[in-house]
Amino acid sequence: MLCQSLLLQFKTPNTLCIAKIVFTETRKIKDVMVHFAEGVVSFLWMISIFVLAGERRRMSMVKTKYHNKKIKGADGFVYDSKRERSRYDQLLLLQRAGLITELKRQVRFELIPTQREQPTISKRGTPKVGRVIERAVDYIADFVYIDKNKQLVVEDAKGKRTKDYIIKRKLMLFFHGIRVREV
Repeated sequence: MLCQSLLLQFKTPNTLCIAKIVFTETRKIKDVMVHFAEGVVSFLWMISIFVLAGERRRMSMVKTKYHNKKIKGADGFVYDSKRERSRYDQLLLLQRAGLITELKRQVRFELIPTQREQPTISKRGTPKVGRVIERAVDYIADFVYIDKNKQLVVEDAKGKRTKDYIIKRKLMLFFHGIRVREV
């Protein structure tokens, strides 16, 4: 009988643990061994915890399309990339120095509104909103602030300029008259 095993390493509040899950050839769990610093203990009743831990570990190893990694900053916010987080740190310094004001993150601009069918009148005589034909198109800017010349600045921390981004950048200029600054 062929057996496969899966090794998981995780931390408990007190110690580092290594779990070994042994599977049979029909992929049924044969045994679960947990290695603590004090010794080895078998815990068949903790299988679901180890399987969930393995799923979480497997999900974290998935690569993104453009190889960026979400980063959690010291301020508790989650950033889409290292570049975005470092640019936010720079902008915070500029704001503390008084060179920029009203710094905001992830600001939404509507480029094309939601397209709906014609409104109708319900049986009760109240107006009824038409159903959505096409959803709205939005551009979410990474940073928006007012510079020392009292001009609105919209910035995007870009690693890869996608076709969607280029179209949305052009729509921002056409509809809102705002040029997106790429950093």
